[in-house]
Amino acid sequence: MEKNAIVETNHFYNSRGYKIFYQMWKPVKSPVSLVATIIHGLGEHIGRYDEMANFLTDFGIASFGIDLYGFGKSEGKRGHVFDINDYLKDIKTLYSIEGKYLGVNHKKRLILGHSMGGLLALAYLEKYPDDHNLAIISAPALRPEKKVPKALYIVASILKLFWPSLQMSNKLRPDEITSDMTEQEYLKSDGLVHDKITLKLFFELLKLSKLVWKNIHKINKDLKILFFHGENDKIAFKEDTEEFFNLLQLKDKRLEIMKNMKHEVHTDINRKATYEIIKDWLKSVLE
Repeated sequence: MEKNAIVETNHFYNSRGYKIFYQMWKPVKSPVSLVATIIHGLGEHIGRYDEMANFLTDFGIASFGIDLYGFGKSEGKRGHVFDINDYLKDIKTLYSIEGKYLGVNHKKRLILGHSMGGLLALAYLEKYPDDHNLAIISAPALRPEKKVPKALYIVASILKLFWPSLQMSNKLRPDEITSDMTEQEYLKSDGLVHDKITLKLFFELLKLSKLVWKNIHKINKDLKILFFHGENDKIAFKEDTEEFFNLLQLKDKRLEIMKNMKHEVHTDINRKATYEIIKDWLKSVLE
């Protein structure tokens, strides 16, 4: 995909004093009409959204994204979090930076999140319902416990009381993430991608997922939202996305189950179909 963005990087220090890296993609060929906040998934980093961010610049959209604490170029123990609300605070800080940096209309905001980032995006939309009027949610981790064997879950529940920072493998396999062999090799060779998750982060995500279901009514009724889920996703589950979508009381909502795709519909071998849907959706909601 053609690169149509000026890319800049910077950082801020969060409320706990850790350095949080962020990246910005600004359109080259058109003025900024909208700002997008991108939230990455477990084990990855914001640099993996370069293709998406460049695509969005065709619509005059400038994109911002952080490497969450413990991921990518940000500081912190890999795959760990002290409190899940730290992530939401850091996303809120980024939201403030976006407005100051570009001086754009705060009412024109898009939030885009994938997997763990999709869960965080939904939580953010519930906590700050007036910050964004558009959302794209990909394969949200709405029930993270479903992929964990029951016996391991019981052991982990006990261990977290004594050793919350214990790191384990997140068991995410490249061939379950995407069917694109080139992308699989990128995942294996990317030094900023890791398979670490601590017991604390897992149970914080579990706690957050329950709150997201409970607080679904707090999402702004004027929000326009597009959900994606791969038909063959074995990491998050399309049935959970379908259930959440059906419970969501919004006038303008859309769900696309992508045929023959896995967890990352934006990197899968048939991702052109994903981008075409986003293109059509953006044209309709930005009219």
